[in-house]
Amino acid sequence: MGRWLVALVAALALVGVSCQPPSPTPASQARSCTVGVVGDSLAVGSGPFWQQAFSARGCNLAFVNARGGRPTSEGVAVVEMLAAAGQLPDILVVALGTNDRIDPRHFGPKVQRIMRLAQNRPVVWVNVDKPLVEVTLNFTLNVAKLMYPNLWVYDWNAFADRAPQIRLEDNIHLTEGGYNLRAALIAWYVTGR
Repeated sequence: MGRWLVALVAALALVGVSCQPPSPTPASQARSCTVGVVGDSLAVGSGPFWQQAFSARGCNLAFVNARGGRPTSEGVAVVEMLAAAGQLPDILVVALGTNDRIDPRHFGPKVQRIMRLAQNRPVVWVNVDKPLVEVTLNFTLNVAKLMYPNLWVYDWNAFADRAPQIRLEDNIHLTEGGYNLRAALIAWYVTGR
């Protein structure tokens, strides 16, 4: 996987895809690098790769709570439950929105709810890569990023658009290599290393 990832990232850089982690990174803003993931089927698909991706970058993976077909409203309920139990990690990765309606009036308040629950913890929201839905929901995430300094939005949509070979025929779900790459890139974005 290592050489394949390096080669793909290098090739994508040549065609103009920026994979640069933010500065400062979410990990540099957290007390420690303990990460939890709340997501939908794309997070499920990366399931076999999360642990290795984060541990390779010096982070502990606290949990992956993911389910195929999960809408953001259900993800909010998961985050509420974790917050009430005092089990939110130092860094929260959210991979939700693919199964939502194209309506920022419904999506926006859910993003805001997760950000309130996270308090000052870094939140990395992996944006949406689904035709018709992505433009509106990703715009909503980018607006939220202006409101919350602890929100980072990983632009998976731009990356996936330039690497169509990692997508399956539905243009949403990924090949095994695509899921591996997705986990590795998200971990890299979180840590900057």
